[in-house]
Amino acid sequence: MVTEDGVDPIEWQHSYGAALAAQQVAARDGALRPARDEIDAFVANWTDVTAPADPAEARAPGELQAQASRIELSLSGV
Repeated sequence: MVTEDGVDPIEWQHSYGAALAAQQVAARDGALRPARDEIDAFVANWTDVTAPADPAEARAPGELQAQASRIELSLSGV
């Protein structure tokens, strides 16, 4: 979680792991092909395994939620 006070390192790693898991599933499952580019772009938001010390280096939660919604929309017909 990103706040003005910092980035929670545990939440950072949990969310990064979930994003990587989604990326791996999409790479293996042909039905998820429509979402692959969006998922790859989503994973690119995590620039490192460890959380940045400066919250300005992390994407705002609202931006990530919007990107996740685009992924969900691209999968709505699957």
